[in-house]
Amino acid sequence: MPAQKASLGPILLFGPCPGAAEALAIFGHTALRATSVAAALANAGDPDTRFALIDSGVPIADAVKFLDGLAEIRPHAAAVLALPPGADSSDRLYLDHARAIGAASILMPGSDPATLLTALARKGYGGAHRTRRAMIVDDTVTVREIFRTMLAKAGFEVFAFETFDAALESPEAVAIDLAVLDIFMPGISGIEAIRVVRRGWRGTKILAVSAGLEGRMEASTTLQAADRLGADRILPKPVDGATLISAAQELVGVSVSRAA
Repeated sequence: MPAQKASLGPILLFGPCPGAAEALAIFGHTALRATSVAAALANAGDPDTRFALIDSGVPIADAVKFLDGLAEIRPHAAAVLALPPGADSSDRLYLDHARAIGAASILMPGSDPATLLTALARKGYGGAHRTRRAMIVDDTVTVREIFRTMLAKAGFEVFAFETFDAALESPEAVAIDLAVLDIFMPGISGIEAIRVVRRGWRGTKILAVSAGLEGRMEASTTLQAADRLGADRILPKPVDGATLISAAQELVGVSVSRAA
């Protein structure tokens, strides 16, 4: 269904973003083009600015510099990674790119940007009150489901994975505000997962949980390692619901009433 005109404000285009300006103009949306960080930030002067489309050809370092600057003047603005013709959004290269810049979504080649941005706006992106996204990675199914239920009741949109390897391959694991990571898991360990998220997932907070390794390592030892590597919060298992929700909300800066 064609996108209906919505109040999206002027939309920043950083890089070529082929066809985006023309597609947005069909629905009366204003697009402001720029090919440098300085020019892109200069275009963000309008207080109604809510969204930025960033071409995947823009170097990650430049995109992050632009978005860090944008966050200072338009703290609730959201970014979308625009893919080139022939690209596949399930390709790890593009998934990792989107995570690295903290993109709210990925615009597929040939897709209508107005439709995507309107859908994001309806979810609260580009504003102060949007649903936060949480990712749970734990190889114990009961823990995953308990954590999923707790965080969903607190107003989070929740995605759960048995392994971090599975999360890396999933388009759902993009635009993650909170990563809840177990330490001992098959494949990529929670310790290595912390390194990956801290190094390459812009804007994602890390909550590390662990019961230790029975007979071999205390939970306190593993969690201290997680803390040293950059986890934003550590909790020993078992974790009660009130503690999990309180920690999650504190990390992403929302309350139940705001997230719901």
